[in-house]
Amino acid sequence: MRITQFVIYFLFFISLSVLAILSFVFEERYTAYARYTADVEKTYKTITAISRLESLLKDTETGHRGYLLTQDSSFLQPLLNADEEIKKIMLDLKTLTTGNESQQKRVIQLNLLIVTNRDAIRHTLLMFLYNKEVYRKNLLISKDKMDECRQVTKAMIAEEEHLLISRNQNKYLYESTAANYLIWLFTFSAFTFMISCFVIIKEFRERKKYQSELELKLQQLHQSNAELEQITYVASHDLQEPLRKINSFTDRLEMKHAQFLNEEGKSVINRISYSSNRMRELVEDLANYIGLVQIHEKKQAVDLKRVIDSICEEDVERIKTNKAQLFYDHLPGIQGYFSQLRLLFKALVDNSLKFAQDNTPSHIHIYAHAATADELKALSISPDTRYIKVTLRDNGIGFDNEFADRMFGIFQRLHPQHSPYDGKGIGLAIVKRVMTNHNGFVFAKGIPMTGAEFVLFFPA
Repeated sequence: MRITQFVIYFLFFISLSVLAILSFVFEERYTAYARYTADVEKTYKTITAISRLESLLKDTETGHRGYLLTQDSSFLQPLLNADEEIKKIMLDLKTLTTGNESQQKRVIQLNLLIVTNRDAIRHTLLMFLYNKEVYRKNLLISKDKMDECRQVTKAMIAEEEHLLISRNQNKYLYESTAANYLIWLFTFSAFTFMISCFVIIKEFRERKKYQSELELKLQQLHQSNAELEQITYVASHDLQEPLRKINSFTDRLEMKHAQFLNEEGKSVINRISYSSNRMRELVEDLANYIGLVQIHEKKQAVDLKRVIDSICEEDVERIKTNKAQLFYDHLPGIQGYFSQLRLLFKALVDNSLKFAQDNTPSHIHIYAHAATADELKALSISPDTRYIKVTLRDNGIGFDNEFADRMFGIFQRLHPQHSPYDGKGIGLAIVKRVMTNHNGFVFAKGIPMTGAEFVLFFPA
């Protein structure tokens, strides 16, 4: 609709220009008539702009409350689309009220109220799931600022209507001698109306086409999600059964016929068992990764310390065997998915244990603090938003930073398959996927033979 309005304003401006030229041709009374007519039209444009501004503010408020009630992101579309148009209307109002000191002051006051209201709306959207107290506070601020906006626009319209009355009186004094002017005005108005109707119909058809394409893409997305669920089921069940049978048969062969096997035969059986176990782990990891694409649990307050505690309890034997030490305390709670966060930190801890230096006990440090304004600026995030920065640092073999981005790709390994540091190449891909599901960011940096550091940014 922004294009439609631009065309209408443009045509209206052309009409006024033509009428202005005609006013120079006619006698003095026609010139005076044109001047008063321009004043009236200016007042109408001001009232129209204020009314349009009120409509946009109401639309954003309705969309804002609709989103808070339904969590349907389509309600946010008016909020996202209105910013540029509101800025344009405010510039128009500043121009239209030039010479009117009281209206200029109201325009400045209204602009400040709108900015404050928009900030409060964004804070309610950000804090709705994370901080109910701040959410309610900003919701009240938004309501108060919206009420003040209505009062200011009401006062502006009242003054413009008062000006309209006086200007109309002057205009009607010269109406009797402005028959030709009215004819031209009617002609151009009709022309503008026809062009506007044409543009609106064209815009409506384009929107209808866009909506149909959007519905088709949504249907395709649902179909893709259903196929992913089917793949997850197959990976979790059907693909595991042959691997279980391979392990069962190799175990039976080793137990019952070990005396008939030479060293080469035993080596072959061990290699089969190793390969089948590795394949089983890959299938399980792949199922976990695919399962992260669709979220079936609700966000809740998650204590990160409890997540790390559960991982340490599960891997206690491995941690003791590697003589590893985990240092973590005072970890915050965040809004997230417990099972996914457990997969994330398990993958990171497993990565630190797997890539430890020979004959050097692993030291894994996990700590957190609120992200600073400079850190958020580096991520192109507004400093007004709040993020929690969680860092995991170890003293392992590290890595070259030129591979920092590549290592988060699925099935991307930095070491050959049969090297001492044999990984499956999916653990860090799971980390990346979990952070995406939490609207967060993950970065890695390392120093070869010194250690690695993984930095996680979670919305607060």
